[in-house]
Amino acid sequence: MTVFTRTEHRTPAARLAAAAAVSAGILLLTACGGAGEENGDENRAGTSGFNDADVLFAQQMIPHHEQALEMAQLVGGRASDEEIKDIAGKIEQAQDPEIRTLKGWLKSWKQPTAAVSASGDEPREPRRGRG
Repeated sequence: MTVFTRTEHRTPAARLAAAAAVSAGILLLTACGGAGEENGDENRAGTSGFNDADVLFAQQMIPHHEQALEMAQLVGGRASDEEIKDIAGKIEQAQDPEIRTLKGWLKSWKQPTAAVSASGDEPREPRRGRG
């Protein structure tokens, strides 16, 4: 049985949950990837010099990672496919350390963790899911 034949029997909600989990996994692997020694200098860069683009990137990546966590957490109650559940678990394990790293950089730079709104009035907090 192939992935394509298994997909035919899923409900639209299950397909949506599977697509969301796979998409989040792909984003995680492509946007946040890096391994061991190769990134040693980049990991230390968080505490050295920074600019406005670095701050904005970190501020915007925090809600991005939080949304990936929210999507992964939806899988538990909605997906029955063990492969999807496994991917969601890996996403959950990977996102929290990324969020802590980004917040750590912002703290070391003495910058707010939320991006300033377009009006400049107050920081825009990431949207939180229900529950």
